[in-house]
Amino acid sequence: MDSAPDGMIIVNEKLRFLMVNTQCESLFGYKREELINKPIELLIPERFAQHKKYRDKYIKKPRLRMMGANLELFGRRKDGTEFPVEISLSPLETEEGVLVSAAVRDITNRKNEGALVELFIPR
Repeated sequence: MDSAPDGMIIVNEKLRFLMVNTQCESLFGYKREELINKPIELLIPERFAQHKKYRDKYIKKPRLRMMGANLELFGRRKDGTEFPVEISLSPLETEEGVLVSAAVRDITNRKNEGALVELFIPR
């Protein structure tokens, strides 16, 4: 998991961190020890309070999917700054119940490149 290019997170059915990789530590500015057994909301901007209803719905019927299709998603770093992300979710069936694996990718550069293209290409 530590060699993955994306931030990798595994949470339990209560949506508390079980595992995070080194890239996740770099993306969000937390050490592993600061995240393990904490709620996933730690990494979600407060302005997305409605996330709770969607995550509860997902955990009842987990499936492989991109999170927030057609929505702009943001992560929140330890220092409170936000950055645009893409998130892929995958359920994992285990003896302890369903776990969810999330791959988190910082898309700041892609967003910035898109903004530059819009500046120079008239519509």
